[in-house]
Amino acid sequence: MPGSKRTHNYADAIWLGGVLNGAPVQFVEFADNQIRVISPWKVEISAPEGIVNASKSFTVNSPKIALNGDAAVSQGLNVTGQSELSGGAQIGGIDFGNHVHRGVKSGGSTTQGPQ
Repeated sequence: MPGSKRTHNYADAIWLGGVLNGAPVQFVEFADNQIRVISPWKVEISAPEGIVNASKSFTVNSPKIALNGDAAVSQGLNVTGQSELSGGAQIGGIDFGNHVHRGVKSGGSTTQGPQ
């Protein structure tokens, strides 16, 4: 310490932590034009509300995705894989699982639309 004439005292030491640490496995990376959160463990975000604003696109890559609540889609929806609906579905206000077709005739005729 200047002015104290003290030398080789632990109180005057400077510690440079992390010099011999291993490679990190969990971190936030500020890279070129992106921010990445890297973790081998679960990452959880908790808040009363959340918004993601992406001006070009937003992609989720996961073998399984669970939405635990009502979902609203305000634009088109394209599904390329097989879909299962266990709670029923309505298309244009018509119950898809319990609708009827009128005007059924034998032979090669077709039915009227669902009702």
